[in-house]
Parts: sequence; C-alpha cells; structure tokens
Amino acid sequence: MVSKSQIEAFFADLRTNGILPTVEKYYADNAMLAEAGQEAKVGKPAIVAAETYFANMLEKTGHFEAIEVHDIIIDGDKAVIEQTLSLKFKDSNDIVKQHQLDIQVWSNGKIVKETFWHEKH
Repeated sequence: MVSKSQIEAFFADLRTNGILPTVEKYYADNAMLAEAGQEAKVGKPAIVAAETYFANMLEKTGHFEAIEVHDIIIDGDKAVIEQTLSLKFKDSNDIVKQHQLDIQVWSNGKIVKETFWHEKH
C-alpha cells in the first residue's frame, strides 16, 4: 500500500533534486511510464533515457518554476495526483502551466506504472 507521505516525499525529491535522481530513487527496474496518447517507456533504462532527453531539452529552454500538488487520492497501491507544472522559458520569461493527473501504481516502495493525462493552459 502506498501512503500519502511516500507521494509527498516523491514530489519533494522531484522539486529539490530534479527528474533523473528522482527516477533512479523511486522507479522499479521494470517500471512503465506513459503519457496519454504516446508509446509507453518500459524498464528503468528506457525511462531514464526519455527523462534524460527531456531534462536536457528543459535545461536549454527553461526550468520548472513550480510543481504544485493539488490533491492526492490513494486506493491501496494506486495513487492519483492532481498537479500543475509551471515551466518558465529562458528567452521570454513566459510561464506555461500544464495541469495534469498523474496515475501511479506502487509495489514494494517503488513506482511500477505511471501514466500522465494532461492539458495545457
């Protein structure tokens, strides 16, 4: 069973340490990560490769200004996290917000499946 404190620790690490250290710490070796409408990344090496690409792209264009968690719903090993990501662009200082649902499945203290459903506004 996943706990609210585990979810909160995950997001605290994400805010403090960034994407790659958080993936290494919290994802199971056989984890699956998917964004709505895109092909899933299966296995920690595939997730690390995709997140490395994203982190490098993000570093060139801007940074996360904020990751705000609005609500956490837990049912056994499953969690749904409503959140808003704010991305600030270097060249314009514009901030783009992405509201999303993050659906996680946990096993033995690790994320084994994660799916994002999002909208931009």
